[in-house]
Formats: sequence, C-alpha cells, structure tokens
Amino acid sequence: MGLTNRVVQNIITCCLLTVCTFTTPTRDLRAEGHRPTLAQLLGGSQIDLSQSPVALILTNEYMCTGLLVGKHEVITAGHCLAAQASEFTVQVGTEKHSVSQVVRSAAFSEGAPATLAFIKYDLGMILLDSPVETVQPASVLNDLRITSGDTLTVIGRGANELPNREQALGEGRTGDFLVDDANGSVIVTTSLIKKSSTCPGDSGAPVFKRIGNATFAVGVVSAGTNFANSQGKCVVNGRGLSVFVDLQSETSQLFLSQFDGVQHASGRALFVAERLQKLTSRITTTSIKARAPKLIKELVKLRQLASEEQRISINTMIRSLRSLGSSSSRKAHTSILRKLRIAAEQARAL
Repeated sequence: MGLTNRVVQNIITCCLLTVCTFTTPTRDLRAEGHRPTLAQLLGGSQIDLSQSPVALILTNEYMCTGLLVGKHEVITAGHCLAAQASEFTVQVGTEKHSVSQVVRSAAFSEGAPATLAFIKYDLGMILLDSPVETVQPASVLNDLRITSGDTLTVIGRGANELPNREQALGEGRTGDFLVDDANGSVIVTTSLIKKSSTCPGDSGAPVFKRIGNATFAVGVVSAGTNFANSQGKCVVNGRGLSVFVDLQSETSQLFLSQFDGVQHASGRALFVAERLQKLTSRITTTSIKARAPKLIKELVKLRQLASEEQRISINTMIRSLRSLGSSSSRKAHTSILRKLRIAAEQARAL
C-alpha cells in the first residue's frame, strides 16, 4: 500500500510553508548569527553510545549521525556527505577513524527538494581507512516490510540538551516512533502518539526495529518538518513529521550490494523464530491437545514466511501436533511438547 493522500499532502504543505527540505549540512547546522546548532531528536531519553555502532560523523563545518554496518562501512544520509573524504572524522564507540572514501546513491542529487520520490535515494556510505575493532556492527534487516502501526527506534547523536559539541561525542538520544505510513521506499512517522520526533542535526541517524531481544537497522533519517529556533533548540512544526529512507527497499538494497562488508539479517526468518518460541512457551501438557488445531493453522501461516531450513522444523512440529489425535496419555503429550520445543529451538538457531 502506498502512502496515503493525507500524509503526502501534509508533507507537501510543510515543504511549501516551512523547512521540509533536505536538512543539508549548512542549513541544519547553522542558524544565522549563532554557532552551529546541534538540535537533537525530541522525546525519548539520553543514551550512552560508548559501546554502540551508532557513529558520529564530523567535519570542521558540520556533524551528522551514521551507523556502523560492517568493519569499515558506516551508512548515513547522502546529504551528509557534502565534503571530501579527507575532511571527515568518524567516531564509533571510543575509536576515531579517518575516511578513505565516501559514496552516495547514484541517483542522489545535491539540493534536490525533499519529495517522497527523491528521499528514497538519500543514502550514503562512508568507508573507514581502518576497521573498527571494539564495537560490533549492526545488521541491516532484509525482507520484513515496515508497515503502518509498527514501532521503530531512532538513535541520534547531537546536543539538544548539551551545552557544547565536545559533550556530544559520547552521548546520544533514543526515542520510539510510531509508523504513520510506509510505501516500501520511505517511512513516515509523526510525533502525535509516541511524542518523539527528529530535528535538524539528526540527519543520517539509524532507525531500528526490534525483533525479540535484538534490534536491526531498517532506515536512515532523511527529512522532516521540524526546525531549530534562534537558540538552536528544536521546535515541533505541525504534526512533527519525520521521513526515513527504507533500507529494505529495492533501491536501498541495490545500493548496499556494492559493499561486501555490510552485515545483513533475514527479517522473515527472525520473525518466524521469535513467533515459534512464543507459541511453544505458552503450551502445556494439559492444553496441547485442545490447542493443536489452532497451532497447526498458525504454523502453516508461518511456514510461508520461513526459510527453507526453518520449514523442515515447522513440518516436524505440524506432524507432531497431528499425531495427538491418536494419543491421550500425559506421557505422550509431554513427549510431543518436548519435540515441539526442540524444533522451535532449531528454527531459532537457523
């Protein structure tokens, strides 16, 4: 489903009346007559990023956020790469690195308006001149589409609440965002429910989706309708729209395929594994027979999303549940429940 006319119209209106343009470094980091603003996302809470793959991207003129997705690879917004590679310093955890190369999406165009058709190209990759040794890269999620109603997490590095740039080096801010709409290329959120919203200065910040106990990168902060006032503080404008590049889109995946070191994770496989664990954790030996028909239906649905290896485990679970029809003993039920949980654990390990 594409973006609704309501959301599109709100973005277009904000673009015409306020500052819903790409937050280019010179615009989002400078307020006339003031030092560079470091306005950071609203809502959420402070977070220590000293062991995080969320990167701080610095030049003498501006700063952006990025995400380590490989030993040498840091993904960010394309409009953050408005300088030569030699002008950048990237901090990941406590390590600071020089940059050997910056690469933008081939369709990126400097200064282009923040239309939905163009935002999907606002991607860039920084290649570090040496590998990051002390921080584990994040994985980019594949094949599990973001939809309206999903909750995502954004982590930005900046200084909306901090008095100077140096204090921002190890600090960040994290907030949860409710997806208002998504079209497979860009993701749109508002601040109306979760009360979190991005600001000038959050450009390039990673967007995460949680599956079970792990988080995976699904987007990059690109544009929004908020602005920094004359004191450098972020002000919510209208519905507080934030627009992210969807890293699972065909365009994004094609861009990422240029870089062999980028780590990926199968979103469907992770979703299936987590769902299987939840299903089996709720079954008891006394309830297994009564719940078997419903469980079989759910497993059949999950099988459509599962990887080839996971399907083997799911088929084992379905056969075990169907065998309950000829068994009524508690011992048999206990044995079948054990088989279900072993199969679910095998699916989680794949």
